Amino acid sequence: MRIPGDYLIGAAISAYQVEGNNENADWWRYEKAGLLPASGEACRFWEMYRTDLDIMARLGLKALRLSLEWSRVEPRLGWFDDAAMDVYRDMMKEMRQRGITPVVTLHHFTNPIWFHDAGAWERGENLKYFLEYVDYVSKNLDVRYWLTINEVNLYPILAYLLGKFPPFKPDPAKMWTVLSNLLKAHGKAYDKLKRETNMVGIVINVMPVHPMNRLSPLDYIASTLVNKLYNLTPLNALKRGRLPDWLGGEAIGSLDYLGLNYYSRPRVRFSRRALIEFEEGRDNHMGFVVDPRGLGEAIELRAGLGGP
Repeated sequence: MRIPGDYLIGAAISAYQVEGNNENADWWRYEKAGLLPASGEACRFWEMYRTDLDIMARLGLKALRLSLEWSRVEPRLGWFDDAAMDVYRDMMKEMRQRGITPVVTLHHFTNPIWFHDAGAWERGENLKYFLEYVDYVSKNLDVRYWLTINEVNLYPILAYLLGKFPPFKPDPAKMWTVLSNLLKAHGKAYDKLKRETNMVGIVINVMPVHPMNRLSPLDYIASTLVNKLYNLTPLNALKRGRLPDWLGGEAIGSLDYLGLNYYSRPRVRFSRRALIEFEEGRDNHMGFVVDPRGLGEAIELRAGLGGP
């Protein structure tokens, strides 16, 4: 396969997963309460990033998508840690010196504890705090490729529908509120980040879903419903720059590109007990149904909408 010369082939990490000792994040609190696995020092990327970047350069990778840990940048409301930002600035410099393009994500699932305690994304009035963080970062980092929110559709489901992420609140109404607020935050952040030569986007997780029994009308309805709510609702909102009417119809701004994450291609069936049941994958420890056909389908779902 011939790869075009302008492609950026790289790797991706999230700050909380690799930096270590992010003690001011909401996940850290839940780890100490025994509700999440302990991250501890993680990969010590905060201390060893130059060594890791050397390895990337030897592998020939040309891009690194990484996130900033908001709770490290703003450990207390209104107090920004310039020393932490100096480290992030140095990361960007070290990447460029090795021919690695930084792609920076501003929110990758974790929140500062103070933001969590204020109601986090459940409350629309809290968006101003995220925008103050975005404003500070945009003035302190010279980056071309920005991503505002990671997997804007997956985070609300894991946290507020399934209750597997902090704040562990299974509440479908709050799930839609959080999704709406995240999309609105993206649009406002876009305006702060956008410069003449840079690119601002957002990341969505696309999960093509198929009926367990293709001859079952109920299974077909179940798969159509999941595709519509999980994939097409946020994709259409991003295309139109506006929430659907049933979520308030508010403007959510623009984007220059769309980050697409693909993991799984499950089948679903109608269930009288749970309404919709997902096929349990045996391909990895997370239960994903790993199928390379799904990547093409995910790209087609995104491309079929047109727009950016």
